[in-house]
Amino acid sequence: MMRTGYLILLLSLAAGLAGCGGRAALQPPVTVVAVDSAAVKRSLLAARIDSLLADTVLAQAAVGAYIVAVGGGDRELYARNKASLFIPASVNKLFTTAAAFERWGPYHRFQTRVLGDSVDARGRVAGDLYLQGRGAPDLRPSDLDRLAFVLKARGLRSVAGRVVADAGYFDTTSFGAGWMWDEGPYAYNAPVSALSLGGNAFDLGFAPASRPGLPVGVELDPPSGYFALENRGVTGRDGA
Repeated sequence: MMRTGYLILLLSLAAGLAGCGGRAALQPPVTVVAVDSAAVKRSLLAARIDSLLADTVLAQAAVGAYIVAVGGGDRELYARNKASLFIPASVNKLFTTAAAFERWGPYHRFQTRVLGDSVDARGRVAGDLYLQGRGAPDLRPSDLDRLAFVLKARGLRSVAGRVVADAGYFDTTSFGAGWMWDEGPYAYNAPVSALSLGGNAFDLGFAPASRPGLPVGVELDPPSGYFALENRGVTGRDGA
C-alpha cells in the first residue's frame, strides 16, 4: 500500500544574478522532507482538545480522556490522565447506544402487543385480555389510548375476564449490577421492565392553597392508583 504524506519543501532561492558574465546564480539543491500525515493529524487533534479542556469552566474539574482509532491495532490518538479513575456517569450511554445500534440497527421498532381470545359477534372477549410488553422504552399513556381506539375499531366492546399487564418478556432483574441504592427516587434510575409506562416514573407536583393553613395541593402525572400519598403539607404565609 502506498503511504501518503505531506511534503514540506524547503526552498532556498537566489535573490539576484551573479555579477560576472551576466549568468544567473546557481540555485542550491532543493531539500525534501517527508512528514507522516497521521502524526500531523494527531498533533492537530491534541491541540484542539487541549484548547477545549483549557476552558476556565473546567479549572476545578478532574478531566480525563483516552481516544483510540478502532481497528488496525487500536492506535492511541489522544490521552490525558488515562490511568486515573473516574465515575463514568452518562458516558456509559455511549456504550449502551452503540450496543443497541450493533444489536438492532437504527430502524428497529419495539412492539407492545394486545393478546386474547377472538372477539365474538357481540364484540366480547370471553377470557382475559393481555397487554404484552417487549421492552419499549417510550410507551406513554397516549399510546394506550391509541391501542384502545384500534381495538374498538376492530369490534371489541367488552372483556369478560381481566386486563392483564404482562411484563414476563424480561427476567426478574429490575436493577442493574452496580446501580446506586440511594438513587431509587430518581427517574433516571427507574427499574427495568419489559412493560414500562411513562419511563416507569412519574412527576410529583405541588401547589399552594388559596390561603395559609390549608393543605398543599399534590398531583401525580400521570395519575395513578399505584401509590397512596399521605399529604401533610400545609400552605404557609408569603415569605415564611
